[in-house]
Amino acid sequence: MTVQGGTARGVPGAARLARNRVAVLRNDWWSLLLVSPVFLLLLLIIFLPELWALFISFTNYRLGEPTRFIGIANFEYFLSDPNFWNAVWVNIKFVIGAVTLQMALGLGIALFLATQPFRARYLWIALVLAPMAVSPSVSSVIWRYLLDLNIGPINYVLESIGFERVHWLTGFRVALLSVIMVEVWLAIPHVVLFLYPARICTTRPRSTGRRAGSSFATSPFRSCARPSSWRWSSG
Repeated sequence: MTVQGGTARGVPGAARLARNRVAVLRNDWWSLLLVSPVFLLLLLIIFLPELWALFISFTNYRLGEPTRFIGIANFEYFLSDPNFWNAVWVNIKFVIGAVTLQMALGLGIALFLATQPFRARYLWIALVLAPMAVSPSVSSVIWRYLLDLNIGPINYVLESIGFERVHWLTGFRVALLSVIMVEVWLAIPHVVLFLYPARICTTRPRSTGRRAGSSFATSPFRSCARPSSWRWSSG
C-alpha cells in the first residue's frame, strides 16, 4: 500500500512538473516572439551591412564599375600605408585618454554623490546625467560652436582675460585633446549611471566598518566600493 500510495502520489507530482515545464517553454517562446522585431531590426541594420562590408573588402568595389574579387589586396594596401598606422596610433591615444578620464571622473562623481551629504542631491544628479539627453550629432554642433576660433565663446573668454585664441579644432597639439574632452563630457553620465547605483547598493557594514572620518577613506574603497563598481562597469 505504501508503494502504491507513493506511486500514486508521485504521478501527480510528475504531471505537475511536466505542466510547469510546458508553461515555461510556452512563456519562453512568447517572450522570444515579443522581442523578435528588435532582433530583426538589428539583423537588418547591423548584421547584414557588416556582412556586406566584409564581402566587398575582398573586391575592387567601386560604384558604377564592374566588381571583381582581389583577395587581400585591400588589406595589404592599408597595412603598408603610413597614414593608416598613424590613424591607428591616434585612435589608441584617443581611447586611452578618453576611457581613463571618463572612468576616473565618473567614479569620483559617483562616489561623491553617493557618500557626501548635501542639499539638492537629486538636482545635482539630474544635472550630471543631463548630457545623456543630448544626441551626439547635436552635441557635436554645439561643441563646434563653443570651440570655434572666431565666434566661439570659449575663445572669447580666453581673449577677454588676456590669453590668445586657441585653435581647438585645427591645432596640431590640441585638436585631439578637444575631441577627448567632448567624448568625456558625453560619456561621464553613462559611467555615473552605472557606478552610482552600485555604490548606494553596497551594504553599509562593509563600507562603514573601517571608516575613519571620511567617505573617501582608502580602506573601504579598496575592500568594497572598488570591487562593486568594477563589477557593475564591466558587466
